[in-house]
Amino acid sequence: MQSLYKEQNDTFKPYPDVCLHHLFEKQVEQTPEAIAVVFADQSLSYRESPC
Repeated sequence: MQSLYKEQNDTFKPYPDVCLHHLFEKQVEQTPEAIAVVFADQSLSYRESPC
């Protein structure tokens, strides 16, 4: 049972050696129309600006 638990939870993946904001910028470039943030009944895509 313990080995099954270990196998199911073996989710380690190496994290790229980059800053978080660079990963965010890369996501913006790849999926500009994807929803970036949701608050209550409002949402913004990566392309949209809240201002």
